[in-house]
Amino acid sequence: MLGRPSTDPHGAPIPTSGGEVLERTDLPSLVSCALNTPCVLVRVADQRTEFLQLLERHGLKPGRRLVVADRDELADVVEVVPERGEPLRLGFRAGSRLLVEAAPVP
Repeated sequence: MLGRPSTDPHGAPIPTSGGEVLERTDLPSLVSCALNTPCVLVRVADQRTEFLQLLERHGLKPGRRLVVADRDELADVVEVVPERGEPLRLGFRAGSRLLVEAAPVP
């Protein structure tokens, strides 16, 4: 019915019919990705309701484009500008739970 998706709505891998989990380990987080480069949110590695609601309010969910505009290592803060939604600042702990990949060129 769902077409055998490989990930759940938050980007976590769904086991294959044989029980194999195809987890990507090459994805950088908002804390380590390139600055000012369009990327796509691939996975939200924190499933707490409050965290997911915060991301939804700012238009951040898997498949959405964003840019990491700034990172302040002294304050442990990353500034995220989503394609849709308001910019927000996240702590490194929260930013490390959002995994991205380079956005395809339009």
